[in-house]
Amino acid sequence: MEKITIEVSKSVANAWNALEDKKKKEINELVSKIISQSEKSKNIDYWERLREIRKNASEKGLTEDILNQILNED
Repeated sequence: MEKITIEVSKSVANAWNALEDKKKKEINELVSKIISQSEKSKNIDYWERLREIRKNASEKGLTEDILNQILNED
């Protein structure tokens, strides 16, 4: 596995650092899948891609409410 770095807000970084390792692993796998799929399907409409991401995240239990909760934790 290779490591990559992304820039996020301080609140997102704090939320990430507070997550359990299991949740971090799930999010890593989801991001990896999203990037991998986007490379395979570069011609998919932007909005269609967002719908796929939302569906995949939701299927993994990572709903918009949970993401907002993570981002709003102090």
